[in-house]
Amino acid sequence: MSKEIAVGDTLQIRQGWDEKVVTVLQLSDQRRSAAEAQLLYRETADSVARREEAALARKAAGGMIDRPAQRPNKQQRRQIHRFKNSRD
Repeated sequence: MSKEIAVGDTLQIRQGWDEKVVTVLQLSDQRRSAAEAQLLYRETADSVARREEAALARKAAGGMIDRPAQRPNKQQRRQIHRFKNSRD
């Protein structure tokens, strides 16, 4: 779903583990570099604090976050899809 944005709008953006809340300061008609795009919005102070807190929590957890050793193979992916579809 897309929506036109305007100056002053507040957006909630997810980037990887982080979730940012930004306010649009200006709009641009052309696609530009990331450095120039960052001048068009400002992240809220509350959002920065929450992201830093979450980063510290992740760092403190260290190796506690379980990640699979490898990606599922084709058969495992099919099983996952079947399981997810059967719950609907």
